Amino acid sequence: MALLEVKDLYVSYGYIEALHGASMNVEEGKITALIGSNGAGKTTLINAISGLLKSKGSIVFNGEPLPTSSNQIVKKGVIQVPEGRRIFAGLTVEENLRLGAFSVKGGDVKADIQRQYEIFPRLGERKFQDAGTLSGGEQQMLAISRALMSRPKLLMLDEPSLGLAPIVVNDVFQIIRNIKEQGTTVLLVEQNANKSLAICDYCYVLENGNIVKEGTGKDLLSDPDISSAYLGKRKE
Repeated sequence: MALLEVKDLYVSYGYIEALHGASMNVEEGKITALIGSNGAGKTTLINAISGLLKSKGSIVFNGEPLPTSSNQIVKKGVIQVPEGRRIFAGLTVEENLRLGAFSVKGGDVKADIQRQYEIFPRLGERKFQDAGTLSGGEQQMLAISRALMSRPKLLMLDEPSLGLAPIVVNDVFQIIRNIKEQGTTVLLVEQNANKSLAICDYCYVLENGNIVKEGTGKDLLSDPDISSAYLGKRKE
């Protein structure tokens, strides 16, 4: 079942059209990847879903049209972890997590924070540390953990591996797998096509504002066009 249905989505920056009728579905309980080169329109697409950009077309979530207000979208359970992490420096790790729970009504915030420390033990070790002093990998973990505090139905991750050391990238992709296994639907936006295809259930390829190919991660990993364009392998 499609939790999110995007159909014929158009987004423009002034007179420049960045998305040209993009359509995609995100299945409930799955990891759906959106890959493409820098400037292809990936961030534009998820910013439109989040209500951060005006768009034309249809966005349906859980069987109903998604509100256009980002506030209301968050309340529906659609949460985005933006590119660049954007944690709150000057606040502690735990204060960042508490801010992630602002839209949750009737929840046990203390228990939710403890659950995050179980998922991310390093955050528990640094809970009273200024978030701005964390390493890049730890900040990415905090950004994801803060989003999980909102109890998302759909978690959208924008370039979670950007700027991280290879060993930390492996940790981040394992965390994404774990999030899916715990029942959260994930929309993963990434330039790291190889790792995205390895963990996703389904993938869409975006080029110059158009969805040009789609398929399971396994199928696209073996697609010669994808291998040549995104995986650094020569076509035979």
